[in-house]
Amino acid sequence: MSKPARTLALMTALAVGTIAVSSAQVPKTVPVPAPAAPLAPNALQAQKDDKKKDDKKKDEKKVGTIEVYKAKDGGYRFRVKNADGKNMAISAVSADTKDEALKQLEDIKDTLNAAKPMDVKK
Repeated sequence: MSKPARTLALMTALAVGTIAVSSAQVPKTVPVPAPAAPLAPNALQAQKDDKKKDDKKKDEKKVGTIEVYKAKDGGYRFRVKNADGKNMAISAVSADTKDEALKQLEDIKDTLNAAKPMDVKK
């Protein structure tokens, strides 16, 4: 049997699910295990989505909060808390309205984004 014919016979046997192994006297049939069932496209997508979520969780930083509250003096103040709930910054100046406190907070955000830290010399 030529090489192309053997290849064709082997491919046919694989497609049918059996491979005929011939000997000089008696051919033997050997069952070939069926390939594992492929995952449905939805299952594959779900696995990819789960992996993306896990990767995002690793990349995400914990984020704190900014609270605007009514102070004991009757004015409004804000405080910045880290992800663990501990105070990082508290407004030093009391605002008359909540909108003024939010305006102060926006001014601080703008300053933090634009200014560079510098050493204070005495």
